[in-house]
Formats: sequence, structure tokens, C-alpha cells
Amino acid sequence: MIKVSVIVPVYNTQDYLNECIDSVLNQSLADFELICIDDGSTDASLEILKDYEKKDNRVQVFSQKNSGLAASRNAGLNVAQGEYVLFLDSDDYLKSDTLEKLYNQAIENNLDLVFFKIINFNNKTRKESRSEYFDMKFLKDMVKDEVFNWVQIKPRIFDISVTATSKLFKRELIADISFPEGLIFEDNLFFIKVILKANRAYFYDDYFYYRRIRPDSITNSYHSKFSDCIVIYDKIIEFIKGIGKYDEFSCLIFDRQCFDLFHRFKLLSEEYKEDYFNKMKASFANYKEELEENGTLEICSERSLLIFEKTINSDDYHEFESSVNDFDLKMSKKNQKSKNEPSTKKNQAPKSTFRRILDSLKRKV
Repeated sequence: MIKVSVIVPVYNTQDYLNECIDSVLNQSLADFELICIDDGSTDASLEILKDYEKKDNRVQVFSQKNSGLAASRNAGLNVAQGEYVLFLDSDDYLKSDTLEKLYNQAIENNLDLVFFKIINFNNKTRKESRSEYFDMKFLKDMVKDEVFNWVQIKPRIFDISVTATSKLFKRELIADISFPEGLIFEDNLFFIKVILKANRAYFYDDYFYYRRIRPDSITNSYHSKFSDCIVIYDKIIEFIKGIGKYDEFSCLIFDRQCFDLFHRFKLLSEEYKEDYFNKMKASFANYKEELEENGTLEICSERSLLIFEKTINSDDYHEFESSVNDFDLKMSKKNQKSKNEPSTKKNQAPKSTFRRILDSLKRKV
């Protein structure tokens, strides 16, 4: 059996494709297959891929009409034969010993899933930068050098980088899991399905993947698609309910959902905010009664409750945004003041606005 299948979705990345493909072909582990899915490129990407296919029998090229990243990854999974799978975006590249080290670790410990770190680099300057999101130091602190599953990391499970390209997957593990097509933020749903299924996971504390930062990437330009994040969370909740784990994950999901949805809202261009807000309001309204009944609103964070209440009760997105911004500003000032106070004052319980927010939510539908 082939050791690793590397799946590379490709769409109009002719300027970066050589560096990407060469980083795979020059791996210290030779037993792999490189599956390239051209997603209807209109530049020279497909021609470049075909040249590689002619020169190296480990390269397989498939072409399809433009269907998006999720569809391209799914197409790659459908033909993959490797024992393990690694996803690589076509404008990024791998460290030369990536496959060897990750595969050996997986085999030695019979792993379903291997996490590793990503390093960013600027497309123009090539300057490298690290991020807390991709470093996942908290995960390393939690699991040390041990094999783990979701139970050990449950309190922080929604803080983990969901990025598909920062993991090595056992192909058997993801044989019945696919990326939701037609949506961006597809990694979020894919990851939660994977992590709750994996019995043996490991965090490899090293950088193997180089991620190119460029202004024309999907997450930097597709503001009209940002509301897909709302749909993805609806699907995550539906999935969690389907496997009978909603009661134990309800508050964790709710806090992360509120944080992410407002974060995406803040990134939007002004022209897209109204539509996003209205979709967010409709989604939250569907959960209101259930969240009240199962007690989630009583134990969630104060900020999450405020975001939820203001989404439902605000007349427009301006009021919603202003309310949450005011809350964040007050919390920032309070935290700064707390740092400067004597320890006796820090230990005093502050008068919370939590109950007032909750009462406001109950009064107005």
C-alpha cells in the first residue's frame, strides 16, 4: 500500500504551483502519491500539472469544472490509495522531511490523526511569521507527548486549529467523512467530525507546512460568502445532535459560535453586514427556545449571551455592532483596571450584567 496520499486542489495558482509540487516530489519519503485536482483553472495551472504527470509516475492529475475547494478535496479522497492522507493547498509548500516524520510517527503509535504546526510567510517578502492559532501551544500543554482523543481535550476542543492542511489523517478514519461542498469554512465541520471519531491522536510539536499569505486568497476576498460560517455552525450543531453529544457540548459550541460569528461580522465590508446580520438573527432565533430550556444561556459566557441577545433583539446591524463593541470596550477597561488594583480588590466579585442581559432576552422575542 502507498504510504501517503498528498491531495492538492488547484485553481489558478500558476505562479506558485512549481514550488508547491516540487516540495512534495523532493520529500525524503519516496513512497507517496500526489493527487492534483484542477478545479477548472483558466490560467496555465493544468498545463503545468500535466508536465509533472509526464515526468513522475507518482503524480496523478484530474480535471473538473470549477466546483470549489471542498469538492476538489472530496474528489481527491475518492481516488486516494494511501494509508494516510495529507492536504496541501497549491500556493503553499512542505518542509522536505514532512511526510517521513509524520508517517513514521503515525505508524509507530498506530495513530488515526497527527496534528502539526503551520508557519506563515509573506508572498512578497518571504518573511516568516508564527501565530497562536497554528502553534496551538495550549494543546501541547494539555497532551504533552502523549497519544490522546477528544475526551482529554474537551474543554478546548473548539479552540484547536480546524485547518485540514495542519493534519495527517489515517485514510480509514475519513473514509466516510467529506467536506461540505458549495461552502467556505468547510474545515470547521470536517474537523469536528474527525476529532470526535479519532481514537488515537498526537500533537507533533514542529513546523512542517509553509502557508503563503496573499491578499487574493479566499478568506480575504469572498466577503459575500462569509455568511457560510452561519450555515456551517448550523450543520455542526445538527451533527453533534445526531451523534447524541449535544448536551455535553452545547455550551462549548455556543460560546465558540458567538465568538466566531461576530468575528466574521467585524471583518466584513459594510455592504455585506446587513445580510449577514439578518441570517445570523434567523439562525439564533431557531435555537432560542432550546437554549433556554437546556440551560445553556445560564452558564455561557457573558459576552456570548450579549451577542446572542443583541442579535435577536437589535433592530438593525448598526445597533447590534455598537452594543457588542461597547461591551468589549468596557471589558477591556475593566481588565486593565483590575491589573492595576491591589490583590484584595481583584478577588472581589464584580457586579455582573449577566442577569440583566438574560432578563432582556426573555422579555423580548
